Amino acid sequence: MLEGYDYAKEYGQALISCEDKIEAKVYYYQLRERVMKKLRNVSEYVDELQIDYSPGSLLVLELLYFDLYETNRFDVLDITRQEMEECLAVYLGEVTTAQVSDADWVVEEYPFIEGKYIMGIRQGTYTLYVGTSFLNHYKSHSNQTLYYHFRSFQKRAS
Repeated sequence: MLEGYDYAKEYGQALISCEDKIEAKVYYYQLRERVMKKLRNVSEYVDELQIDYSPGSLLVLELLYFDLYETNRFDVLDITRQEMEECLAVYLGEVTTAQVSDADWVVEEYPFIEGKYIMGIRQGTYTLYVGTSFLNHYKSHSNQTLYYHFRSFQKRAS
């Protein structure tokens, strides 16, 4: 248990500190806007990537991420791996909240560190906390794809 708690505290240190939830909501809203602008810029160079909030566009974005990771060529699109991982997280939330009627963005205080806030996608009692990115997404298991997360929200809505 202590090891997990240590990891949770370490993760929390990287989250934003805010005076209150309102400040955190403004911060994460602005972050989502910046990330979506960056993603639209990337899509101008990749014909297959349409930012149309469709489930299929999640698949294309994730394939692009893995292609860039395998070739270590994020720089070609004027983006870093970390920025691309932010794009994955934010776009998953944007697609989910656009396509699943009872899914919404949420911002909550992180339970392990007072004054730190985290962003997530909520549907009923289920919340997927994405913080600001799918950090090191290239290490994730094959069942943790963006489309898998989207479908899990979609299934809950049925």
